[in-house]
Amino acid sequence: MKRSALLPTLAILAVALAGCSSSPEPEAPVGTTPAAGASATQGLAIDLYMNPDPPQSGDNEITVQVKSPDGTPLADANVTAVFYMAAMPSMNMPEMRSTFALEPTGNGSYHGKGSLSMGGSWDVTVAVTRNGEKLGTGKFAVTAH
Repeated sequence: MKRSALLPTLAILAVALAGCSSSPEPEAPVGTTPAAGASATQGLAIDLYMNPDPPQSGDNEITVQVKSPDGTPLADANVTAVFYMAAMPSMNMPEMRSTFALEPTGNGSYHGKGSLSMGGSWDVTVAVTRNGEKLGTGKFAVTAH
């Protein structure tokens, strides 16, 4: 490439890089899902965060953020997360299930710890209830290492 053609290319690259920020981004949720089976007026936004991310075989922490349809954090709910891996008969492996009970930490956040028995693909169901009434369910897929 000729030197005269290289200079405009470098200038464009420098401008593009100048717009990039080096400040760390907040951790992104594993996923966001509307509440399953809820009407438009009852739909919840449910975000699932894992620590470590990606999750690992063994101990993990999760945080679930629950918001009402208008974006208001949902407090005073009971939140559980069930991790499920289907049986693999060809490998002589039964189905696996791990339940994480979550405690409210304020502002619509719920936190808990649990253990995953092995790495691999897990289906996660987050259930949100209050006074025995189902408010919503979030479905996620995670891969543990």
